Amino acid sequence: MTSVVSLWSNLMDGEYDDKKIFETEKIIVVRYCGQKTGKFDKHIGVGNYFFFKNKKKDNYKFAGKVICSNLIGIETQLHNNRYHNVNIFELVISKETQISFRIKDDAYRYFGWKKIGQEQLNGIVKNTLLQ
Repeated sequence: MTSVVSLWSNLMDGEYDDKKIFETEKIIVVRYCGQKTGKFDKHIGVGNYFFFKNKKKDNYKFAGKVICSNLIGIETQLHNNRYHNVNIFELVISKETQISFRIKDDAYRYFGWKKIGQEQLNGIVKNTLLQ
């Protein structure tokens, strides 16, 4: 079964401290926080689809695909009143035509991805392609 990974980022004050570091006409460089459990961090890499939103009520926007991914450190972060060691990645995204999606389900349908269980709600999602 063929699969792709999508990364979902909230570039605002929130549970994770993702930040846009640099942007040109062709690329975006992002400081991206892995999961507090680290469970799906192993899927972060080249070829991932990158989505973001800047405000809580905004739509998600597809920005492009990851062309470079580096683990740059580990940071202790507070989540739900517990401290977790979270992997910090630097991602370089090759910009594509930006597409806006109201919810993640809209993006899954657009790209032809199948939802499996509750994993589609995470910030790192391993998507299965519909055949």
